[in-house]
Amino acid sequence: MKILKLINATVNEFAYNNKISKSIGKPTLQTIETTNKCNLACGMCPRQFMTRKVGTMNMELFRKIVDEIKHYQSYLILHGMGEPLLDEHMMERINYCEDNGIRVNISTNGTFLDEINARKILGSKLSELILSVDATTKDVYSKIRVKGDFETMRENYHNFFRIKNKEYPNSKLKTIIQFIKMNSNIHQAEE
Repeated sequence: MKILKLINATVNEFAYNNKISKSIGKPTLQTIETTNKCNLACGMCPRQFMTRKVGTMNMELFRKIVDEIKHYQSYLILHGMGEPLLDEHMMERINYCEDNGIRVNISTNGTFLDEINARKILGSKLSELILSVDATTKDVYSKIRVKGDFETMRENYHNFFRIKNKEYPNSKLKTIIQFIKMNSNIHQAEE
C-alpha cells in the first residue's frame, strides 16, 4: 500500500513541476465532512450560508469511502462546516483511517474538548489536532465565536495539555494552535 501512495505522490509532483493541467494521479489530500453540526455561529465561517440539511455521515458510507481511497491516500481532513467533536463516531472514524494507513487531521473550536473528549482523542490514533483560538480575551472572542464561551474554551485547552503532558507524555499527536487573523482580533495576534 505504501508503494502505491509513493507512486501517486510522485506522479502528482511530476505533473505539478511540469505544469500539466490535467490531473494524472489521484488526489493526495482529501476532506471528508462527517458532520456539519456546529454549536457556534462564527462570523468568518461560510456555514451561515449553508442550505443543505444538518446531519452526520453514517459509518457504512464512511468506511466505503476510506476503503476506496486507502491505497493512494496518505492524509485526510475530517472536518468541514461542522464541529468534529459533535460526531459521535469521530474516534471510531479516526482509528479506522489510521488503521488503514491514512493520517488524520481534525480541527475543533474547543467547546466540547472536555476531559472526557481529551482522553478519547489522546487515546485514539489521531495524527494532528488543530485547536482554534482566534482571540485572547473574552470580549473579542464573543464577537468572533458567537454562542461560544471563552472561559470554557480556554479551560478545555489548558486541561487538554495538562492531561497530554501528565497522562500521555509519549503521545505523538501533533497539536496546532490556530489563530485566524481578522480585523476584530489582529491586535491580539502576537499575544
